[in-house]
Amino acid sequence: MMSRFLRIATVSLMTTALASVASAQSKAFDKGDRVATLGFMTGNDYDGSGFGAQAEWRLLPIGKASLGVGGFVGFQHDSKGVGTVKTTASWMPMMAIANLHFPLENQPRVDIYAGASFGFIRASVDVKGAGTLSGKASDTDSGFGIQGGARYWLGSRLGVSGQVGFGDIPLVIAGLAFKF
Repeated sequence: MMSRFLRIATVSLMTTALASVASAQSKAFDKGDRVATLGFMTGNDYDGSGFGAQAEWRLLPIGKASLGVGGFVGFQHDSKGVGTVKTTASWMPMMAIANLHFPLENQPRVDIYAGASFGFIRASVDVKGAGTLSGKASDTDSGFGIQGGARYWLGSRLGVSGQVGFGDIPLVIAGLAFKF
């Protein structure tokens, strides 16, 4: 419980710090922008690695910042073996996201954001072994996470992206961003 509180407090402080350095409106996340991000993901409440996709639309300005809303879906997979028993697990987070984007003075290619996510996580486990040591199980549970990240636009439509999350969204997501 204390660990989760510390994570939330840390992201809250990061958000406040980012807001304090934000200034004139940037073209990094402008009116009407729609951004898709595809990337590699790993960590947090899940073992293993996988891929994820996120889509976000700029909804409205809030002061000098902008509110973006959208969704995230990913897939992580992990497999471990001990003796003759092999365990394979997979997780599929499906989250709605809301991010505040903070423009930086003199950095029109940089898009810094922080936000929250909520949704569902589908988990499945398959154990293969001799005799009664085999079985399958799956479950769907609700999830909540907080995230912060940055995009750097290489051109008008292509950029690189990195995001750190806590909670039920993967810990690290890195990849390419596209404006569409």
